[in-house]
Amino acid sequence: MTAPFLSYHAAMAGLANMARGDQSYRDKLTHLRVSI
Repeated sequence: MTAPFLSYHAAMAGLANMARGDQSYRDKLTHLRVSI
């Protein structure tokens, strides 16, 4: 019963993070690509 709620909460937190930190997220991806 709590699993769907936690999943929903995680999804909302992820969307909020993406909306707020899209640029830093891209920077992290770029850094990961460079590191590999």
